[in-house]
Amino acid sequence: AAARSINLSQPAMSAAVGRLRVYFEDELFTMNGRELVLTPRAKGLVSAVREALLHIQLSIISWEPFDPFQSDRRFRIILSDFLTLVFMEKVVKRAAREAPGVSFEFLPLADDYDELLRRGEVDFIILPDVFMPTGHPRAKLFEERLVCVGCGRAKSYA
Repeated sequence: AAARSINLSQPAMSAAVGRLRVYFEDELFTMNGRELVLTPRAKGLVSAVREALLHIQLSIISWEPFDPFQSDRRFRIILSDFLTLVFMEKVVKRAAREAPGVSFEFLPLADDYDELLRRGEVDFIILPDVFMPTGHPRAKLFEERLVCVGCGRAKSYA
C-alpha cells in the first residue's frame, strides 16, 4: 500500500527502504505483531524529513507565479477572533474583487501553531510580533493600540 501511494512498485519500494537502512545504519521499521512501527531513529527523522520535503515542494516543485484572478487556492490562516473581525474583512472583500476563486479558512489559535506552519498545514499565522515563532519570513501588517475604558467612579482605574 505504501509503495502504491507514491507510485512505486513493491520491489522498488523495498530497494529504496534497503538503501535508507544502509545509509542511516538502522532498520527504520520493525514489526510489532502484525503492525509495522518506526524505530526510535526513524521517529527522530520524521520532523526533518517532513521539513525537507515541504521545502522542496515550496521552492522547487510548486513554484508558479501567483495569478490572483486565475487562482482557486484556499488559504489557511491562524489568527485571533479579534483579527478576523478587524483585519480580514477588508482582505476578503478585496480578494472577492481581485481573486474571485480564492477562499480562506480562518483557524483559531492553537498551542502547536508553529508546528502546523512548519508542516505546511497552514499558510499564514497572524499574531502580535512577540508571539511569532522564529525562523519564518514575516511582515508587519499594521499597528494597533488598545485601551481600557472603565467607570469613572472606580478608583482602581485612575
